[in-house]
Amino acid sequence: MLDTSAVEALIETCSLEAALRSFGKNHRLTITERVLEEYQSGHRLTIDVNAVKRTFNEAAVIISEELLPYFHFDRSSGEISVISYVIQTPDACCVIDEEFARNVCKIFGVDFTGTVGMLKMMLREGALEMASLRLIREKLRRSRFYLTAQLLNELR
Repeated sequence: MLDTSAVEALIETCSLEAALRSFGKNHRLTITERVLEEYQSGHRLTIDVNAVKRTFNEAAVIISEELLPYFHFDRSSGEISVISYVIQTPDACCVIDEEFARNVCKIFGVDFTGTVGMLKMMLREGALEMASLRLIREKLRRSRFYLTAQLLNELR
């Protein structure tokens, strides 16, 4: 279950549609309807909705009521929809980068990783080649997608 920033980083910034589709043969790559809406309404130079729809399954989600206080009773964020989906779906994992949402995941015992964790998993399972990591790391470093130097160094 991917959040909007991870979808944007993997599809647009890193151009990994083919690698994600390969990885998706063994993993159910899912985004919520809200994440797709956020992605489509983004203010970026490129928005490849067709790549997102080819790569990810879309899921409708009922927001988990216990999450509402953490999100100021606002049901509209991609993060609350992603975390709600994972709470309701055994064996699912959030791919979420925002620190606040990751802290909510910890409170509720929800499995999570980030974009870098997803890339490392794709590498371990052969959906990415080690040689492509330098280019991916450089694309992420130059993008508006923020990753710490420590996280970028994990892609070596």
